[in-house]
Amino acid sequence: MRFVGAQVTSDAGLLASRELDEQLGLMELASEKLWDPRSGANIQHSLKGLLGQSVYARIAGYEDTNDADHLQSDPTIRAVVGRLDEPGGAASRSEMGRFETEYLLASWMSSSDMMEALL
Repeated sequence: MRFVGAQVTSDAGLLASRELDEQLGLMELASEKLWDPRSGANIQHSLKGLLGQSVYARIAGYEDTNDADHLQSDPTIRAVVGRLDEPGGAASRSEMGRFETEYLLASWMSSSDMMEALL
């Protein structure tokens, strides 16, 4: 038996949250309202994946992006944002910080439909 720390998670309950969201379509609906000004071949994470990581981290009790580097390799976080089988894992703390301040807040402030989409 071999212990592999990167394959251990304490947030497996998030899988049930993701299943519920897939049935309701809330993340899909909210991500459609985000405006993505990025272009080019260097984009590693979709805005939907970044939004999912932000939301699911909050559901798991992480109150800000400071834990994103730790969660980057967490198998449950990687699974709920659709990056379990992709190299590199989930987004880093700097990527999440940029997403929340530049994209999420900007999209929220520029879209009068955002609040309606989430309600």
